[in-house]
Amino acid sequence: MGPTANNQDTTRERREILKKKRLVAQVTISHEHAGYELAAYVREVLMISSRQLQRIVRTKGLFVNGRLAHTKKILKTGDRLKILLPASERVKITPHRAKTEILFEDEWVLAVNKQAGIPMYSTTTEKGLANAVAFYLAENGHPITPRPIHRLDTPTSGVVLFAKSAETQTILTRQWTESDVTKIYWALCAGSLTKEQTIDTPIRGKQALTKVFPVREWNGFTELRVQIFTGRTHQIRIHLQQLGHPIVGDRRYNTGPLRNAPRMALHAYYLSLSHPHMDKTVEITAPIPYEDFHLLTRQ
Repeated sequence: MGPTANNQDTTRERREILKKKRLVAQVTISHEHAGYELAAYVREVLMISSRQLQRIVRTKGLFVNGRLAHTKKILKTGDRLKILLPASERVKITPHRAKTEILFEDEWVLAVNKQAGIPMYSTTTEKGLANAVAFYLAENGHPITPRPIHRLDTPTSGVVLFAKSAETQTILTRQWTESDVTKIYWALCAGSLTKEQTIDTPIRGKQALTKVFPVREWNGFTELRVQIFTGRTHQIRIHLQQLGHPIVGDRRYNTGPLRNAPRMALHAYYLSLSHPHMDKTVEITAPIPYEDFHLLTRQ
């Protein structure tokens, strides 16, 4: 049997393997994420845990441009990433009963208001936001795996968007990576900030862009609206600290007297995006938690 026959057998075998797998995610790498190591992109952008990534690698489900890829591969603009798992395996999130404030829901998408202090996932206590969403979905007749499209730091509150299927996750993740989503945060920062600011200092060597809009001043700090155009870890916290106006209650980047506020004053206030399956714009708002800072903001 010659080389051509061997190649045909290999191709046939690969097709049979793919038939037995299900799609977890499929995205095209944008300019913003060029330079990411594949493993870091899967964890930080697609929100797939290290344990889940190990399962994907073990079952040969990580493809870039149609070829099996190593987790250390450096991604380039235009690379086509596909992630698969055996049909018999699921990305499991253990449900946990907890109060879940729903901001928007239809058959494809779910948006919830994350409370400050709750992690996105919890591998030890199972008391993360995704665990609570998994319980909510199961209780309402949809025992499916919730698929977060983005993440918030544990001390941050506000809008978090989940997809109800791999197809919807792929569409929304593409919007996220191509910067087609409007993301506005509410914050309180230390000191007096009176002018709009644009901060484009790179974070860990990667492009980062933040715009800051002062709303009003209180006693010793300023209320802000903050729009981000990239999604670097701790982006707003780092950029405001670089301005000399760290976030109230930020115990990592604020070393001043307002470091020990009741909680960190950062809240994902507003999202606007194209609906993944309908010709309309979806706008989602999470109420600003003024009550958490009433001792600071009362006149």
